[in-house]
Amino acid sequence: MGRNVSILFNVTLVSMLCPFPHQSSAQEGVEVRAARVCAGIGQQGGNFQGAFNVGNLSVQGSANGTVTVKRDGVDLGKIEQGAFRDYTSCLIEVIKLVSPRPPSFHWKAVRVDDCGGNDAFCTPLSSDPENNKCNEARLGRVAVCWSNGANKNIHGPPLLACSNIDNWCTYKLNTISSCTGGTRKGTMYECVRE
Repeated sequence: MGRNVSILFNVTLVSMLCPFPHQSSAQEGVEVRAARVCAGIGQQGGNFQGAFNVGNLSVQGSANGTVTVKRDGVDLGKIEQGAFRDYTSCLIEVIKLVSPRPPSFHWKAVRVDDCGGNDAFCTPLSSDPENNKCNEARLGRVAVCWSNGANKNIHGPPLLACSNIDNWCTYKLNTISSCTGGTRKGTMYECVRE
């Protein structure tokens, strides 16, 4: 009974510390699952080793005292031993890991393809598109990237900086649906927000 009161108190404490005055039921679900994760770790004492599940979360303790939390097999992060020695610290760390992340801009590999022309600019020296080039202005636009000299040629403007480069990307004005049929096929990415 005393353990349940302690869990309820700590969940309530974390709820009060939450920066949002009106929590959604999803956030409350995160807190309850975090409480269950921390209770599971706490049952093992200060040196948790082993594994258990809380819904779609899997919790794995290693010999060095680090706890890894995964959701549906995807690694959400690690909690160092010192961070879960007291229950409230554990709750805060687990809530940070399992809370839904806001959508972010990133490049998503779609297919191997190309389309002629409509190049806005290029980035030399990497066969991956630069993350900071995917933003609100480029949302839905395409980048095509090559590696190992697959498109090592002399290029005119706006691709001059990428002439005779082994690894590089071009950023097109095209959307994914309008970029096909080019002769210099590379890995095609789309700027998405998810």
